[in-house]
Amino acid sequence: MARRLGGVIFAVAAAVMAALLSGSAAQVPAPPPEHPKGVVTYTVGDAMGWTIPAGGAAAYEAWANSQIFEVGDILVFNFNDGAHDVAEVTETAFNSCDGTNTLSISTVPPARITLATAGQHFFICTVPGHCSSGQKVAINVTAPSPRHPPQPSRRPRQPLLPLLPPRRPPPWLQLSHPLPPLRHPRRLLHGPAP
Repeated sequence: MARRLGGVIFAVAAAVMAALLSGSAAQVPAPPPEHPKGVVTYTVGDAMGWTIPAGGAAAYEAWANSQIFEVGDILVFNFNDGAHDVAEVTETAFNSCDGTNTLSISTVPPARITLATAGQHFFICTVPGHCSSGQKVAINVTAPSPRHPPQPSRRPRQPLLPLLPPRRPPPWLQLSHPLPPLRHPRRLLHGPAP
């Protein structure tokens, strides 16, 4: 009877531990995504390309929020020639969909834009009605992350263990009289001379 009760207690304890462990693992947040090393080329909108999105501006907003952009990365805007363009504009022009004073504009597909500075960048299509229908994207560009781990400063190497002052041998090892110098050190190494 006692054995059976001990087995039941062990099974219940194991089930409780498994439930606790699985619950705590589910609450651990995933690490933030990292930018791949080196220059990355992004196709804006992925397979959708640069067009009037069916879901409005939220489609490009979701795409941009799922990426990590760094200075030096390249944006590729794929669109039909003559149907669209891509212009970099100020934040004010982005919010009002004003394509009259652009910072830059590309009318020939595919438009390749290298991100040269950190900060917010705003892109719209200047064809009337396209930006207001959601054909616009805002991205945040960060400074490039270090490509190599930081090198430690060049300092003199410290010993692993602190240097201790020389110790005197214990009294039982100390000689009361110094030993006489050896007269024939070769004999000690090679035996008596022939």
